[in-house]
Amino acid sequence: MSTLVLKLIACLAMLIDHIGYFSRFGFAQYGDIMRAVGRIAFPIYCYLIAFGYRKTSNKYRYLVRLLVLGIISEAPYHYCFLGRVSFFSFNNVYYTLSLGLLGLILFDLMLKSGNVIKYLSPLPVALASFTAQHLGTDYGAEGVLLIFFFYLAGSNKPALSASCLVFAARKYIIAAGNGLWRSLVGSRPLSLTVKPWERMQLFAALALVPILLCNGRRGYTPKSPAAQKVIQYSFYLFYPVHILILGLIFRNFIIK
Repeated sequence: MSTLVLKLIACLAMLIDHIGYFSRFGFAQYGDIMRAVGRIAFPIYCYLIAFGYRKTSNKYRYLVRLLVLGIISEAPYHYCFLGRVSFFSFNNVYYTLSLGLLGLILFDLMLKSGNVIKYLSPLPVALASFTAQHLGTDYGAEGVLLIFFFYLAGSNKPALSASCLVFAARKYIIAAGNGLWRSLVGSRPLSLTVKPWERMQLFAALALVPILLCNGRRGYTPKSPAAQKVIQYSFYLFYPVHILILGLIFRNFIIK
């Protein structure tokens, strides 16, 4: 499976997920299924960021591109999902991906410094994770860390699998830790409290199937450089364009 097919799967899953977000306005019986399908999109995007970082000829241009897309996407994101417009927040997924990529860039620079700084190389990833969580970006610190662990895993399939499975089960892991802490500190019975939406995150593990099947090749590549750019930027712009269209449809014609 080529990276082109992997991108198509991620885009389709994300579209299904975002349509499912509005399922309560007329097709609630399909909502859980659609949102479960959508859980596979984010791990695939994280994998593609880690993979793309290894392959890109200019990592700084790659970062700027993601940041610009984050700026472009913020107003459509708020309009689609919150019913209002905001230009001065940092919640859409492109900010998460940007922080993850920035963490990788600084991690590598410090690791390759050849002096004592290399021992501090995980620090930028930790700071990027904290920033994502503080700003309230989509998936927050969990998303930044998934990009980092996918990068460390490289093409090692067991490591890729472990990273994705831990991400999928993260809400259970956090709930177990909280339950253990409460039982130790507060002398309460050990309990595991996981909300329905948190349980749904387990479906993210299904992203492993296309990720592990990916052969790292581009797939279909037109001869024309202009056509190549059209394909490249179509995937980048799919996120802001589709949420803007969904927002316009649902906010103006379906939600009463």
